[in-house]
Amino acid sequence: MDSRAEIVKPGGQGTGFRVEVSPERFSALFPFYFAVDNNLKFLGAGQVLQRLCPDIEIGKSLHQVFETLRPTTEVSHDDLYREQDEGCQHFFLFKHRVIHLQLRGGFMPGTGPGCHVFLGSPWLTDAEQLTEFGLEFADFAVHDHTVDMLQVFQASKATLADSKLLSSKLAKKSAQLQLANQQLHESERFTANTLDSLKTAIVILDERGGIISSNRAWTELAESRGLTAQETGVGANYLEELMASRQAPPAATMLVTGIREVIAGLKPDFTLEFNWHLPGRAQWILCRASRFSGDGPVRIVVSHLDNTQLKALQDQQNRSQRMESLGTLAGGIAHDLNNALSPIIMGWEMLRQEHPQQSQMLDIFQASARRAADMVRQLLTFAKGAESTRAPLELSDLAREMHSIIKSTFPKNIAVQIALDPKLPKIMGDATQLHQILLNLCVNARDAMPQGGKLTLEIKPVLVDEVYAAYQTDARPGQYVKLSVMDTGTGIPPDILNHIFEPFFTTKGPQKGTGLGLSTVLGIVKCHGGFIRAYSEVGKGSIFSVHLPVSSEVALPQRAVPPSLESCGQGETILLVDDEAPIREIGCAVLTNLGFNPLAATDGLEGLLLATEHRAQLSAVILDMDMPQMNGITLARALRRLRQDLPIAAMSGRFSEESQAELLEAGVTVQLAKPFTKALLAEVMKKLLATKARSANPAS
Repeated sequence: MDSRAEIVKPGGQGTGFRVEVSPERFSALFPFYFAVDNNLKFLGAGQVLQRLCPDIEIGKSLHQVFETLRPTTEVSHDDLYREQDEGCQHFFLFKHRVIHLQLRGGFMPGTGPGCHVFLGSPWLTDAEQLTEFGLEFADFAVHDHTVDMLQVFQASKATLADSKLLSSKLAKKSAQLQLANQQLHESERFTANTLDSLKTAIVILDERGGIISSNRAWTELAESRGLTAQETGVGANYLEELMASRQAPPAATMLVTGIREVIAGLKPDFTLEFNWHLPGRAQWILCRASRFSGDGPVRIVVSHLDNTQLKALQDQQNRSQRMESLGTLAGGIAHDLNNALSPIIMGWEMLRQEHPQQSQMLDIFQASARRAADMVRQLLTFAKGAESTRAPLELSDLAREMHSIIKSTFPKNIAVQIALDPKLPKIMGDATQLHQILLNLCVNARDAMPQGGKLTLEIKPVLVDEVYAAYQTDARPGQYVKLSVMDTGTGIPPDILNHIFEPFFTTKGPQKGTGLGLSTVLGIVKCHGGFIRAYSEVGKGSIFSVHLPVSSEVALPQRAVPPSLESCGQGETILLVDDEAPIREIGCAVLTNLGFNPLAATDGLEGLLLATEHRAQLSAVILDMDMPQMNGITLARALRRLRQDLPIAAMSGRFSEESQAELLEAGVTVQLAKPFTKALLAEVMKKLLATKARSANPAS
């Protein structure tokens, strides 16, 4: 065998080291080697090891010479020595049983089957131990190189195993990353679709105000304002470019300031409502900016909600509340005016009889008083407190009558068209009041067309559903008859349209209107359980649509018709109770003129005392509804307990449906609305005495 030694690293199909050298040469190259068989019996040893450990003999057990001090694995020593397939075993640290020699190294397959070769070197803690073993530093040169080769091989195996493990981990991590990437794309797609489904326009800004994302509603909003994709898309600056453009809203400065404060962290969010006009109409936008939570980059979400419908509904509610307050005020004023007008109207007839030579002057007084009474009646109608006589009506008859009036009285340059549905249902209403609605709306349409135009009167049945009713103040779902008056006149500006139903508001001159027309219309419509809507566009005309409910409501009790002036009394005692002195004085004078014997009381308590005192001869009582200390309803109940058959009439400047029900419950069947004439009072007295006569003679 050649004296040269060739040590080959593992590779190809083989495992371990392949040693091609003579035993003597191998012993010289590796002075600390030893070889054992499968039974751990020594097969040979290096020159230096044999010199240091003379008890090493061929056939002697490894455990009789060395003890295993520190194996680097947890497997059994015997199994470890006998693994033929391993290229090189883990390192071991051996200690000689007799002397302090310690060897470090590892096993490798030998030159043939059943042979295990240990290549190692002494484990020295101090260089002085060299002399203890009779060694020189040169003895370690080849051996240390051999141990390094073992370490390289061992590291190569570990690196290969680690590479396989790392490759497996990388493959698993790659699969996880791919799944996470798919989930991220799915989440981004879901988020984008969700944002696009919202009607609110949304943009997301970075710390500079640049747009990094937006939804479809924002694109549509921007396009409606004439903005381009470059001005509103990703990459554009919302604060510096868009809000500085000519299409920016009037509140752009306030909006930019608020959003910058949110970006700087000075406030958590910012909200602003502003008017962003569109061609031909105004649009209200509710803008809200808020900052994303967390420690990442600054992100601001800005939402733009179209608040136009909600704003209009709020305006309607505010107008409704304002009208209700004004109605309460108007009702109180009208009641006081009726009390003031009652003596004038009743006294006029008596003065005319006593002073016929002054009839012309008295007629002027009468005309002025009646005009004032008509205005008061309009106020009461506006206040929803006016009496009305309800009966089943067909609006088509009223429309045809109004059509005739318009054709004969309106200017010839106004073309009139009427459109009536042939299947109009009947409604419960007061013909006089509904006629007043038509007249006021048509006159307003005429005044809106000074140069002529087209006036259309349309009536048709409609169904108001819950969705439409939710956006209309005073509207309830159900069947309605819709009465529309349309003109092609000058139109009404938006700032004026919000005030047209307010009492005393008018754009006409002082000689042309009082400002009570549309407020009266509104009051009548509300009294009938309906609602009214006005639509107008400047230069194109206006549409007033009145919705009246289709109802089977029974008609309310009718008021007495205007009667004759003949004397009807025969000295019967009549108690008149009113806290207004002029009404008491004129009322007593009229009753005396009619042939009655009146008793006057200033309030309910005094009236009850007088009724008790004159209980036997008392024929009837006329009492006021609104009095201090004891009102009319309380007095009527007390009088009914005093005398069950006593006829009672109630007078007031304002009867409501609630008060009418209470009066019927108290047994009061006759009502007298202030102001009233002598003739009307005479008719009321006839009814009261007729009631008493029927009570006295039930068989008649």
